[in-house]
Amino acid sequence: MATSLDLTLPATAPSVAIYQEEDQEFFPIAVYTLADLSVTELQELQQECESECEPQNPSDIARLAPHPKFMNQPLKAVYDYHLELAKEKVYFATKFIVAVEKEWRKNGVVIVTLNEDEDGSCKVDQYRIKASNSALVYVNQNVGNSAWDEDKESYEISPGESGDGGDDDDDQGGDDAGGKEEQEENDPTDVGTFGEGPKPPKGPPGYGSYIGVYTIAANSDKTSSIIDELENLGYMKTPSQFICRMQAIIPESEPNPVEAAFKLHPQRCERNPWLDKLLFFVVDTTTPKEDGIVLASVGGVAEAGQTLPTHATKRVHFSTSEALLQGLLNIERGLRVWEPSDHIFAVWRYNTGSQSIDDEGVLLDPEYSKRKQGDERVLFAPFISPGDGESEDWDGTLSFELVLKKWPLWAWWERFRVKFPRNYYICVDNNDIKSKGVLLVKVPWDGNVSGGVEKMKELELDVGDAEVWRVPVREAWQTLKDVVDGKREWEGKKRE
Repeated sequence: MATSLDLTLPATAPSVAIYQEEDQEFFPIAVYTLADLSVTELQELQQECESECEPQNPSDIARLAPHPKFMNQPLKAVYDYHLELAKEKVYFATKFIVAVEKEWRKNGVVIVTLNEDEDGSCKVDQYRIKASNSALVYVNQNVGNSAWDEDKESYEISPGESGDGGDDDDDQGGDDAGGKEEQEENDPTDVGTFGEGPKPPKGPPGYGSYIGVYTIAANSDKTSSIIDELENLGYMKTPSQFICRMQAIIPESEPNPVEAAFKLHPQRCERNPWLDKLLFFVVDTTTPKEDGIVLASVGGVAEAGQTLPTHATKRVHFSTSEALLQGLLNIERGLRVWEPSDHIFAVWRYNTGSQSIDDEGVLLDPEYSKRKQGDERVLFAPFISPGDGESEDWDGTLSFELVLKKWPLWAWWERFRVKFPRNYYICVDNNDIKSKGVLLVKVPWDGNVSGGVEKMKELELDVGDAEVWRVPVREAWQTLKDVVDGKREWEGKKRE
């Protein structure tokens, strides 16, 4: 019942002051629940929260936290967890959304800010809001269309209210771009001639640089969809506000589209002085959702001081979140490394009780909380959705058998991650890993992820052929590294 809810929070959150100067505009807002929601219900909650935002990709704007369920706990438990999650710089640090009751469709959700006035005082505030409006107000505040106190006055509801809670008809895209002539002049999909390139914008973007995008001739009729897929919140922007901009369609006569883009890019930067000179994208296949796209590095020192490799490439997922936000931009800001310095091992969790991911992470890797994105030593499994063999009311509980079944799907999703072994992983399978240790698992599979999602779903890995090896938690990573590097024999055995 609502009367039993403990929604009290501290008056201030001074620890978030360190994020005041960071540009987190593109980070998703985390979604949590205090209620007993099934996996399907959690997905519905997440989808409803960003439903008014029309995200280019699911979870681009509102995303379930890695640990989203705090059943029957006070709101302060979410607050404490979120402060730790913020250190990873993947989710927006100073706002989050919580469904505090199972009847969130009727009663709304709670949106929390840890920086009400955005003046460095780090004042904490919260209010109830219709779920479908929750991510919308987050976006509007991020792009400067509104402020916290204005939205609170417009959107706050009481439990049981089902009204709109605000005017959804406001123009979210800002003023008109200024007529057809200005629209054409700032068209981010225009490539101009191959020799000269597109006409440059009249001035620099509101922040950072414009991002160059190149593609092949077979995609010449898809330039709009390519830019729409990469640009963050493009539906809310005028053409002049787009930072992702087509630079050329590489002709079929070029045998290597990526090399052709490397040759063209300095010329494009001369024509457009605000174009990012260090990094750009190349969409080099007609099926980028499956194949990924190329993130290319010309080389040099990025704005945060990180030295980028010369004439280097890597494949990234074709999405705003993975390619632009957590990829190119985070690399330039020094939040993500170009490539990991050592192996990254997957970690699955089950039967862990109240043991926290953060505590487990530090035991597996003492530098866990300090490492930059992309340079992790351990990577915890994401929130798992129902799959083949699980009913819609599956509560998300994992087991050794279910983990093995789902491993190929996760391995496929991480297909572009390097130094990520696919035939070994770690299982945190108890609630006292300091004394009981963890399981190292050798998977009866060659790790071949070609064939896509459907093939991964069809794989039937034999549980009887999997081998396990229990080791002290602090030795797990080094032990697996030595095995993968050929410095130590595998000592695991088949499960009894």
